[in-house]
Amino acid sequence: MIEWRPIESMPDNRKDGRYLLLWDADGAVVASWNADDWERSGGFDDPIDGITHWADINRPGDRAMRNPSQDEILNGLVEKFKIRLNRSI
Repeated sequence: MIEWRPIESMPDNRKDGRYLLLWDADGAVVASWNADDWERSGGFDDPIDGITHWADINRPGDRAMRNPSQDEILNGLVEKFKIRLNRSI
């Protein structure tokens, strides 16, 4: 289960470049803090507006793990929760 927390509760140490799961006006977003703003993973330039919640992807404080790509995260969630995707859309 994803442990969503209000964005106001995010500690400053989470803005260290690691990927986090954010919830914005469009839904879940994988992003990292880049100096002064949130940057989506995968090189997408869409703005991230109205962030209300956040969740860790990696265990807090575990800097030895590399940041997974957006596809790796999606594939892991699909496998973990046995989600069946319709990729013909």
